[in-house]
Amino acid sequence: MFFVLEGLEDDEDAPCDFMLEGGTYLVMRYRGPYEQNGAIYEQLLSYAALHCLEIAGPPYKFYEIDNRDTADPAEFLSRIEMRVDGPAVGHPISGNEA
Repeated sequence: MFFVLEGLEDDEDAPCDFMLEGGTYLVMRYRGPYEQNGAIYEQLLSYAALHCLEIAGPPYKFYEIDNRDTADPAEFLSRIEMRVDGPAVGHPISGNEA
């Protein structure tokens, strides 16, 4: 379990054991069962390669609606984020290529 706490960036005594590093992230939000996580990772990696983006950290999964909220996997809502660096960072990319 985790909690998102804001305003603790400069507090070295913050009551947490992990802080998500700031930066630019590729983000994919999707609905459905967890078994599709691997395919979503591959889509993000392909998008990064296509746009010359370097993966700059581990991927993170966030379950916005999961098996604690519903018994129907079709209703799960998940998000995968990967921090990236590269020449295209900071420039908007149009379309739904990921």
